[in-house]
Amino acid sequence: FMQWVSSTAALIKRLAPRQLVTIGSEGWTPYEDYVNVNYTAAHLDPNVDFLTVHVWPQNWDWYDPAGSMRVALERSREYLARHIASARAINKPLLL
Repeated sequence: FMQWVSSTAALIKRLAPRQLVTIGSEGWTPYEDYVNVNYTAAHLDPNVDFLTVHVWPQNWDWYDPAGSMRVALERSREYLARHIASARAINKPLLL
């Protein structure tokens, strides 16, 4: 995967040097065994300009429409904080 990210990002930059590039990652999901990618490392490539993150509180069973939003908000804030830390660590912007 990392080799694909690197070669594809480099190709995009070569063909369209002013185009911003990202990999469109969901981020550190609750299913890390399924995703099996180090989120921060995947964005280290110099041809990758920014990080992305998706938040799916209901899909990840953090929110029950019949219940309270408290747990969903708490977990979402923690989730975003982890991604903000990753973006800061590699000095790149983060898009939610």
